Amino acid sequence: KQWYQRRVAITAGAYKNIVVATHYITMLLFERNEIDQCLFFFKECLTHGSKAISTGRLIMPEDWIDNIEERLNSVFSDIFDLILSMRQDQRIRILQRFAFVPESKEQRVKMLKQLVIDYFHASVMTLEESDYKASLTALTEVYTPLTKLEQLVTDSSDDILLQDFVMN
Repeated sequence: KQWYQRRVAITAGAYKNIVVATHYITMLLFERNEIDQCLFFFKECLTHGSKAISTGRLIMPEDWIDNIEERLNSVFSDIFDLILSMRQDQRIRILQRFAFVPESKEQRVKMLKQLVIDYFHASVMTLEESDYKASLTALTEVYTPLTKLEQLVTDSSDDILLQDFVMN
């Protein structure tokens, strides 16, 4: 049993080290404005962070888990701010690819909600330009993230804060 716990602790520690490294790389690429590479390492950071938490949850101290969650929230916040600063068409492309990467429901909801807003705004803008076909296409694109948002809220019926965030 001790051998198994040691192995789990080593594995969880390795995942945490990957999280730390990919977080630093993500921030460096973020500062250099190398978006594609930055987003790749962002995804890797979130993925390995989830693995570290799930692997170490049973045997690692709570502050160890909190440290990883804090790091994941930090990188998510920085990258989400970067995404929001981009043009709408860039945001839509990026959010389509990465909206389902975060394990955190709050982060996933935040990305899906922004995707719905951007699709709806694109629909209105093309409607103002009298491009009815493009407007209809953009409106139909709203359906998928909106359905996913509804599903997340339904799955989290006991999470009042999440429901309130989605509704506002």
